[in-house]
Amino acid sequence: MKKEPLLFAISFTIDAAFGIVGIAIPLLAVYMGASYDDLGLIGAVSFLVYSVGSILAGRLSENCGYRNTMIAASALAVPLLLVFPFVSTVFQIILLSGVIRISLAGLWPPIQAWLGNGKEGFELSQTLGRYNVCWSMGILVGPLAGGALYGIGNRIPFIIAAILMGSICLAMLLFRTPGENRKASSPENPPHQSQARRFLPIALTANFAGFFSAGAVRALFPKLISDLGISTDILGILLSLIGLAQVIVFLAVSKNNRWEFRFFPLAAVQVLAACGLLLLVMTDSTFAFACAMLLLGTSLGATFTASIFYSLLSGGGGRRTGIHESIVGSGYFLGPLVGGIAAQHLGSRAPYLLSAVVMLIVVLFQAWLHHGITRSDLACQPGD
Repeated sequence: MKKEPLLFAISFTIDAAFGIVGIAIPLLAVYMGASYDDLGLIGAVSFLVYSVGSILAGRLSENCGYRNTMIAASALAVPLLLVFPFVSTVFQIILLSGVIRISLAGLWPPIQAWLGNGKEGFELSQTLGRYNVCWSMGILVGPLAGGALYGIGNRIPFIIAAILMGSICLAMLLFRTPGENRKASSPENPPHQSQARRFLPIALTANFAGFFSAGAVRALFPKLISDLGISTDILGILLSLIGLAQVIVFLAVSKNNRWEFRFFPLAAVQVLAACGLLLLVMTDSTFAFACAMLLLGTSLGATFTASIFYSLLSGGGGRRTGIHESIVGSGYFLGPLVGGIAAQHLGSRAPYLLSAVVMLIVVLFQAWLHHGITRSDLACQPGD
């Protein structure tokens, strides 16, 4: 099997497996008497470990090889998943939820770096578009399967997830193509590399603001829906619109490259997302909530793509993708944490206002960075 189809299949399998246990872990914790604080701590610890682990795993993959890092990470997940059904306290669940994120952190940076190895421009955009669609489909399928499997038995989701992660380990052990695990040779100054490095801080900050907001919405919006008396079925549909919008953007990105090295499209989707967050503050309309989720998902799709695209194009392989994934984890960690404090002291709508303000401040910062890039380009042009 060729490298790219295999890595696309693995990307789907990873998010399907962790989507399954992402539903099963909190259900198991609730069964053991977990409080809301305990559930929040499970998420906070998980994403804190993932944020730090992604940076370390990205560097490790450059030294030990992408394939070897993925073998170790997927192998680690199998026994950890099989231990979950035998825990006896909520504290043990919190601890295991953090440790297993080391496995996840050891998979995404090398996959992304390996996929982008030796690619530039539109070829890289197409590859990333397909990759993003694959892991997004895993996120959509995993939770649905997790709920159904947990209904059969509380051990079943963890066993199925362990089998899926074991299959990834086996696939990597069997996959041997000479040279595929090494960086492709490239000229000393690859085209667009210096430009990508200047756009990278803009994309990284955009990605942080997006996942900060998404983390707050995913963690706290269910409480607002409950307070408004809206059914959980509607809640599920609303939150799924974020993923739907992401997939649409990922598909669109894989079809064209007109957004590359342009600040306006990236800034525009963030401003629209901020407007969507303000809808969550100002209205009780389900239709308005749906519009807000679609705008947030569109922004996430664009900013995530830009972040990983410029990370790979600027060089550094796993080190850059490790930072990219760390930004995702830190956003998901800080969004619910800071948003929860805001909700507790300022009201249930405060997290969404805070997220909108953070996003707009970040856009202003990006505009300042882009102004510096523009001035630098003008200064480099020869005089008349």
